Amino acid sequence: MIIKADEYDLFHILSGPEKLEFMINAMDLGPEESMFNQISKSNVLRPDPMFQQEDLQVGVHRLLISAYDDIIVLNSDSLKVLRAFKRKIFRDGHLLISNTEVTKDRDIDIYRYFKAFNVIKLDMPICEN
Repeated sequence: MIIKADEYDLFHILSGPEKLEFMINAMDLGPEESMFNQISKSNVLRPDPMFQQEDLQVGVHRLLISAYDDIIVLNSDSLKVLRAFKRKIFRDGHLLISNTEVTKDRDIDIYRYFKAFNVIKLDMPICEN
């Protein structure tokens, strides 16, 4: 039986009993099917349903938006794009309170400017007049 790079990457992060189950299934079903079985059962590999992330192209600039529960993190290569997005959120009816406890993660937040906020949702959009 030959285990390819994709299967090995998965095998490497499994716990002891999961590795044993993977090997038994690989001999019975084949390595690829065994890999799919482990992925469907593993909690580690499932994304957190409360966490959302989106990387947007705004003109020539990039804006990475990460949202978790009531915290939103904005990361951009342009301060102007960051400010414009904050204004848009405010006009949509959400108050933003700066959160200094959230720190920049160099692996995820790759752009220069970083801001984290707690979001307070209001019932109606805010009118600036």
